[in-house]
Amino acid sequence: MWTSPLVILIPRMKKILLSILICITSSSCGDNGTSILDYFSNVVILKDEICVTDSCVAPQNLVLKDYSLFYKEKSQSKLLRRLDLITGEIQEFLSKGNGPGEVTNVIRLAVSDSILQVYTDPEAVLYYYPADLDKNLVYPSKEVKMPLGQSAFASAFEVNGKLFYSGKITLTDTCRYCVYDIDKDSLYSFEGFPKIDSSIQDFPSNDMSKQLAYQGDFVFSPNRDRLFFFFFYGLGFEIIDTRNWKVLYHKMYQYPDVKLKHIDQLNINKVERNPNSLCGFIDACATDNHIYVLYTNKTFKEDYSSGRHILQFDWEGKPITHYISENDLNSISIDDSENNIYATTNEENARIIKYKIR
Repeated sequence: MWTSPLVILIPRMKKILLSILICITSSSCGDNGTSILDYFSNVVILKDEICVTDSCVAPQNLVLKDYSLFYKEKSQSKLLRRLDLITGEIQEFLSKGNGPGEVTNVIRLAVSDSILQVYTDPEAVLYYYPADLDKNLVYPSKEVKMPLGQSAFASAFEVNGKLFYSGKITLTDTCRYCVYDIDKDSLYSFEGFPKIDSSIQDFPSNDMSKQLAYQGDFVFSPNRDRLFFFFFYGLGFEIIDTRNWKVLYHKMYQYPDVKLKHIDQLNINKVERNPNSLCGFIDACATDNHIYVLYTNKTFKEDYSSGRHILQFDWEGKPITHYISENDLNSISIDDSENNIYATTNEENARIIKYKIR
């Protein structure tokens, strides 16, 4: 029988000292000396994790649907795995290659309703699989290609019949989010750049420089009425209404610390991040009530691919709980009831583990 983990609430004074220590030893503090962790009054240490499986090789991008855990894995044959949480059986699918039904690289996974969405690169194709995979399934049940000439910086997923991604439509486009209406075959963009961010104001508008500085990734709520977009180069996020395609909430704890470098040989601009700046958010997952974000207080010059902090927000952007893991994690997922957090560990013998949080 599974047992509940030891959950320790850190007293107020210990929390303050912990935040001060983090602020001194990393770049997690803004100009006012406040760490993002200081915004969370409720801090919980997670202990006694349950090993779900250790039969995996560098698992990443964990997503949960009912009793199935999907994740990608480094492999020379099959790129994706489905772990049945009831039987423990692991199913491999999506072949690596250049033939029919094969891809060279998987970028991200997402689940909506009973459909697993798989975004691939460089094909820039979104593949659909039924979440209750048939054992004999070889090819995806559906695929959607990106509009001609378009590409996503990270993920591109379908939400309510619309393909959403971070980017721009044309070189003169001043927006940073794009929406492709699949049925109507129409493309439009929305949302400009924060005027308060002076670091990118001198970046040219006729290339991808500004969009590169504000690239990131996202997860959507299970009912698909909102999505949570987090930034790679800056520490912050936005909550977007997917019915009307507008930003409902914008929060930046640290704006992108970047500079522009021109590559003469190629005649293009490159956006370089400050190696001493904070990495911040690594991964995210969501229910209809809350968002969970994997966070690291490491800088870009360190191994920033994993973190030990899981930050819980509500869909209004309010900080709720700061969970601290004893393991280095690189991917997280949450069940619909918010009883269990699943995570992939960043270690030589990687595992998929579970924390019972209530």
